[in-house]
Amino acid sequence: MQSKKLDPNANIGCFGSTRHDAVAKKFRDLRDKKWFQTSIIAVIFLAGILVGIQTYNVQDASVISTTEYAAAPPCSTALALAVT
Repeated sequence: MQSKKLDPNANIGCFGSTRHDAVAKKFRDLRDKKWFQTSIIAVIFLAGILVGIQTYNVQDASVISTTEYAAAPPCSTALALAVT
């Protein structure tokens, strides 16, 4: 069985929609960019490191507060600073 070669200019829109085709091709091009792939991998590694740090049993309170500050969403961090 021969594999079909996909035409890069073929309409990939839902039900032949040209608007959906244009958006889908832009996201396909973004997906294929090397910098985008590298940044996604970096975010995944950073998330894994943060989970590892947060689940590791640390006795030093300054290290715990630093990792909680780094992992907190920006709004809750600003609120915590305003309260203290």
